[in-house]
Amino acid sequence: MMKRKFPKFILAAFALLLVIHLALGQRVFVTRATAVSVNLPADFAGCEIAQLSELRSVRSQKQADRIVAQVEEISPDLIALTGDLVNSGYYSRAFGTDGEKLTLGLLARLTAVAPVYYLYGDREMMLLDDPVHNTFRAQIEALGVTMLPAT
Repeated sequence: MMKRKFPKFILAAFALLLVIHLALGQRVFVTRATAVSVNLPADFAGCEIAQLSELRSVRSQKQADRIVAQVEEISPDLIALTGDLVNSGYYSRAFGTDGEKLTLGLLARLTAVAPVYYLYGDREMMLLDDPVHNTFRAQIEALGVTMLPAT
C-alpha cells in the first residue's frame, strides 16, 4: 500500500495556523464600550466596569501580569468575571499545583484592584456541583470574590 503525502502547502498552512493560534492565545484584548440606559440609577453615572472572560486560557504568570496591569490601568469601580475562569478538568488535575496557584493568585491581585463579581460558566459546573471534593468556590470566596447565582 502506498503512503499518501500531504502537499507541502497544506502542512505550511497548518503550521501557520498553529503559530497564529498560539500567539493569539497569549494576547490580552481590551475593548472599551459605553453603555447608556435610562433604567440605571444615577449612582451608576461614570461607573467603570472591567469585564473579564475566558480566563481559563491564562497559563503563565506573564499572562496574569498583563491582565492585572491592564485592569489596573482602567482603574475600574468593579470587576465582572463572566464565565470560564477555569477548565474544570485542567483545574482538577492542577489542584494543589501551579495551575491552582496561578488562578488564585490572579484573583487575589484582581480583588486588590476593585470588588470582583463572578458569574460562573459551563466550564466550572463540575467544580461547583461537587463542593465536597473540590474547594474551588470556597477558595475564591475566601479571596473576596462574590459569586453571583446563575439563573
